[in-house]
Amino acid sequence: MKNKNGITLIALVITIIVLLVLAGVSLSLVLGDNGVLNKAQKATTETRNAEEKEKIEMAVAAARAAGNGNLITENLNIELDRVFNNGKEVTEIKARRLPEEYQEVEYIESTGTQYIDTKYMINENYKYKLKYAITDTRSGGNIWPMVMGAYGVANASDGKNYSIGYTPPVESSNLYKIKNIEFELGKTIVDGEEKPNTKTWCGSPCNTVYLFNVYTSNQGVPNAFYSFARIYHVQIYYGETLKRDLIPCYSNIQVVNSNNQICNAGTIGMYDLVEGKFYTNQGTGEFLKGKDIVTSEVPEWNYETDENKKYIINNDGKVEQIILEKKDKSLPKEYQQIEYLGVSSNTTSHPYINTKLKGGNTSAYKISLAINKETDNVWQQIFARKKICFYTSKNIL
Repeated sequence: MKNKNGITLIALVITIIVLLVLAGVSLSLVLGDNGVLNKAQKATTETRNAEEKEKIEMAVAAARAAGNGNLITENLNIELDRVFNNGKEVTEIKARRLPEEYQEVEYIESTGTQYIDTKYMINENYKYKLKYAITDTRSGGNIWPMVMGAYGVANASDGKNYSIGYTPPVESSNLYKIKNIEFELGKTIVDGEEKPNTKTWCGSPCNTVYLFNVYTSNQGVPNAFYSFARIYHVQIYYGETLKRDLIPCYSNIQVVNSNNQICNAGTIGMYDLVEGKFYTNQGTGEFLKGKDIVTSEVPEWNYETDENKKYIINNDGKVEQIILEKKDKSLPKEYQQIEYLGVSSNTTSHPYINTKLKGGNTSAYKISLAINKETDNVWQQIFARKKICFYTSKNIL
């Protein structure tokens, strides 16, 4: 006689399958891409991002108030650091101030044979402002570290005899240090500190003002003295009237310079915002240049709170939040990362790795591999057990 209270094997299998399906659906609802946990995590992240953006907006408002309605980089950094205290600073994106034919750069650099003639002749009401850095300690012969000057051979505009110039210290400790100078008749101010001023006028009529060079005459024989330096910005005034406002740059296309000479794309020089002229090298060789200055139609500031998130702050105080994709920094499968790279203490030679990256001069960056101990040799820097990153405009090594 059959047992009517039992279940068949088929029914049991079907029941198990249904339970597995329901379990899968439940897990998907909880753990899937659109599951409860992911939605909760996403909501938490969005709330944190909104709170962070609100804090930045409040800091921007405070910075604008401190600048009487204007945003200033220094005020932004102060207010943001007060909120986040992370030591990070904003990156200022300046408004484009040059015509599209030119690309602004951080500086132009002379290697001892290049100079620019500003074609401006000084008089007793002159004043100039100069941002510069000396790049070499050499002095003597036709090398003189006067970054900007005017002497001899040409008549001053009022018939009087003037000369200008400031010879900065050329100790190795001062190399590549950016200095700001304000210079006028009888007064020189360097980084806010007044310095002795002896080069205010001379016994022969003055030439026009040169950059990276000073042009003199000795018994009617012209002499040129060059400098090794970088120039970041130059302004020349007549009284309070701005006569030259020179910005380092290079040409994007073929252009005509201040001497009505045709210059090919890539020519390095300084563009005058006052007269709209392009002043180029009148010496030999080629100027070096600093990195391109990124500009926009209106000034703005970038601020990154972490590697996956940044904010764009415009001049009106509006804040835009941008979420960046996470970068995969793992090595290809053909390579294995190790803790550090060093050399044996028995090594007699001095090994190095050439990164092939160019710096501010013609040499490539090289990583010195030193034994893991202190040394007085400045060329054997200790890199063992340290991570080294070189930054370029596009890549991180």
